[in-house]
Amino acid sequence: MNTFHFKHNNPDKLIVDLFAGGGGMSPAIEEAMGRSPDIAVNHCEAALPLHRENHPQTRHFIADVWEVDPRGATQGRPVGLLHLSPGRYQNPHGETTMTPEPKIDFIKG
Repeated sequence: MNTFHFKHNNPDKLIVDLFAGGGGMSPAIEEAMGRSPDIAVNHCEAALPLHRENHPQTRHFIADVWEVDPRGATQGRPVGLLHLSPGRYQNPHGETTMTPEPKIDFIKG
């Protein structure tokens, strides 16, 4: 396998994956950066066991991203890569849709 590593990867800076689960972004990040995310967050308790199995060295938070204190989670360390995905919610009709008002307050920390 030909592995490409992102040239600006700095091991002193954290990699954070919000909305981490069983999907493919963390493995893609690992392939590109040469290491797993340092921090992963997902509100779905069922989604993180697979992530934890595939990335055992990652600190996992089972919580809504708005409930995680950025400074506490990072312990004051700088973040080099922050992966965000649009949130989903269930509307009053029971349909799952994208978050109506995307916010990026997490990076303001």
